[in-house]
Amino acid sequence: MRVGRGVSVQTAFGSFIATVVEAEIDAQGEVHLRRVISAVDTWHRRQSRYDRGASSKAALIFGLTAALYGEIDHRQGPASSNPISMIIVCCAIDQVPKIEVHLIRAASSRAGSARPA
Repeated sequence: MRVGRGVSVQTAFGSFIATVVEAEIDAQGEVHLRRVISAVDTWHRRQSRYDRGASSKAALIFGLTAALYGEIDHRQGPASSNPISMIIVCCAIDQVPKIEVHLIRAASSRAGSARPA
């Protein structure tokens, strides 16, 4: 069994997101997700007291499903994807790894280190 981690850092809808996925490959070559940890900086908006990262968890599950089971075909020109990944989200719910989402609200604006004085 081999264990490894993948890291993703991105911006989406005005938030900064950093995610680490820990996965293992078993003796048969199958990939199994062990856990996912994600930090989401939501400086620009207040999180709903009901959300508490639920929408981020759902987005992670959708993205992981597409990465593990989706297919992109380039054989006949432009890329096209297989909609089967939408079905597998429901069928593979027992394969969802432990997911931690940490919501962070930065104390400053996004002007960065080169902001005007």
